[in-house]
Amino acid sequence: EEERIAYAIHVRGFTKDTYSKVKNKGTFQGVIEKIPYLKDLGINQIQCMPVYEFEEAGMRVNYWGYGPGYYFAPKSAYAKD
Repeated sequence: EEERIAYAIHVRGFTKDTYSKVKNKGTFQGVIEKIPYLKDLGINQIQCMPVYEFEEAGMRVNYWGYGPGYYFAPKSAYAKD
């Protein structure tokens, strides 16, 4: 059995920064662009922090997405278009 090396990522946070060197910053497509980099590190499994549709505004900004949400709807802000 192959050893599992997991890595937890936040789609927006992992790809939004200039140093991520991806074309599609802050998106699912940006994560796909980073797969070769992750593989080079030996990572063979990723766990994404919430990727479902959630309310970002309120009393405080909900950057991470934990809390109430639409669990079966992908986060539209993370879509390329």
